Amino acid sequence: ALVLGAAALVGAEGSALEPRAFEPLPIGSVTPKGWLLAQLKLQAEGLGGHLAQFWEDVMDSIWIGGKGDVDLHGQGVPYWLIGIVPLAFLLKNAGVETLAPVTGIYKAPWGKGSDAILCKPGASDVVGRDILGSGFVVGSSRECRDRCAADANCHGFVVDRCSAQSKCWLKEGQGRGSDRNDASRGDGKGCRCYGKLLPDPAPVDIMAQVEKYVSYILKHQGASGWLGPDTNQTDGDQNWAPSNVLQALYMYAEGSGDPAIFKNATQAILGHLLEQKRRMATL
Repeated sequence: ALVLGAAALVGAEGSALEPRAFEPLPIGSVTPKGWLLAQLKLQAEGLGGHLAQFWEDVMDSIWIGGKGDVDLHGQGVPYWLIGIVPLAFLLKNAGVETLAPVTGIYKAPWGKGSDAILCKPGASDVVGRDILGSGFVVGSSRECRDRCAADANCHGFVVDRCSAQSKCWLKEGQGRGSDRNDASRGDGKGCRCYGKLLPDPAPVDIMAQVEKYVSYILKHQGASGWLGPDTNQTDGDQNWAPSNVLQALYMYAEGSGDPAIFKNATQAILGHLLEQKRRMATL
């Protein structure tokens, strides 16, 4: 792939490229420490490490067989990959392979959440699907939530604070929605609330995210050699997004240190470049 790229840049008279003033360090050869490591961890704990969990253009991208990011030839994942791939190897070298669990893009406040977080008033209140024995007195929404967590059949819970004693109903399913927080019930300010159990959040593994996307892209290379979405072969703009993926693939191959991975990735890159060269000649 590198030879092909260099050959394309050789001048008409066959003059060679000028040598580099500095050679770039190979991916995976640097171990960050101190301030630099702290900044990289901030990047991983921010949008960089979590786009694959909540942003449709990455989480459900057409690059991994999804339906997101179709408007600009799927540029979301390519731009994300060229940042997340080197980040994964830098953190791995520093011994930071997983990050604290998150819910959405926020760190999970397990054990610290307020009743407002656990149980929300409004139209999410449900009717029916009560587990036998529900309607018991509780001291707080958290106690009701904990009772639900201890019951294998419990999906969610309703807390009624409309009287002097709060009562808890455990739900075996979503049930039928009903807004019962009207002025005729209690103080009219939302004295009932509904909450449901969320799955325990898993640690965020940056390298696992990289391998998921890289593996899918390589396994789904087209018969022509094209990598990624291939919706309009006559549109020159379609060449842009894959160029970022090619860079990400090479960084991944270099950082892996595995000759088999390097060979597989670079052959895929070469195949794509040859197909791109063929297409460009027809535009």
